[in-house]
Amino acid sequence: MWTLALSLAVASDHFDGRAASRDPARDLTDLYAWSDDVAGERRLRIVLDLHPFAGHRSRFSDDITYRVDLRRAEVVGVGAGTRVETGDAFRIDCHLTESRDAMRCRLEPRGPHCPTCVRVLTARLDDPAGAEADGMRMYAGLRRDPFFINTLVVSENRPRRGRTTPRKPLDVTDNALVKASVLSLAFELTPGEVLGGDGLFAVSGRSVWKAHLPDVPRLGRLE
Repeated sequence: MWTLALSLAVASDHFDGRAASRDPARDLTDLYAWSDDVAGERRLRIVLDLHPFAGHRSRFSDDITYRVDLRRAEVVGVGAGTRVETGDAFRIDCHLTESRDAMRCRLEPRGPHCPTCVRVLTARLDDPAGAEADGMRMYAGLRRDPFFINTLVVSENRPRRGRTTPRKPLDVTDNALVKASVLSLAFELTPGEVLGGDGLFAVSGRSVWKAHLPDVPRLGRLE
């Protein structure tokens, strides 16, 4: 789980276990969340990426609900006693439409607070314009993987017994994901309008089976 105010928060999980890798459409790679000001108005931005090394034939799964949870957060205490307390919760649930060419996302509060905070948006897949309504925007589709990872640091610079070939010189610009793409769900919210107030939020993302099957919380989840 990540809390954010003005800075970027990110979690990465590009190399998953076999269970998640067998179904890349539910395999989450990154969760990004940050906030900034646009014309003096605070915006909260959330990006949930999945399906590592996706291609133009890669598709979201119609068996999966893609979920983002948000909780209002507050830092309490100082020094060793510092802790984060969470309050009002919100949830964004996304799933493919029956036509399988668009993603429908519903944001709603997880409780009786803020009855006017419900939003439902439907965006055609890979449409740069996405969808927008009442202080919330979204995009769903393929995009370049923004994550940077230099695998040479691990594979080439690790001591090996009996090494006979010289190590390849390391280059800080070497990125194993430079040509990789992912499927992405991106959101932009105006917290004061959509979440009933501004401030600090904790954000997490996961993929959930739509069928009534046992949920495995640690499979395909980023916190």
